[in-house]
Amino acid sequence: MPCDKCGAMTGPNDQFCSKCGFQLQQGQRYSEIVEEGQEVVDTCDKCGAGVTADQMFCTVCGSPIMGDAIESGVD
Repeated sequence: MPCDKCGAMTGPNDQFCSKCGFQLQQGQRYSEIVEEGQEVVDTCDKCGAGVTADQMFCTVCGSPIMGDAIESGVD
């Protein structure tokens, strides 16, 4: 389903948009499941959830992703 703020596609278990950090759902239990076909390349510094190369924000806690996931992407 698309993010209400930026229109980026989001996963069914995402709490926050991976592109803009907008809070998508409230009061629902989150999952750290990365959608099938996506490779986990790093972890969120704040909550430890797995992140993929195209994420700019953690989909679990909404924190900006700082590190290799953004800087280098997947080779």
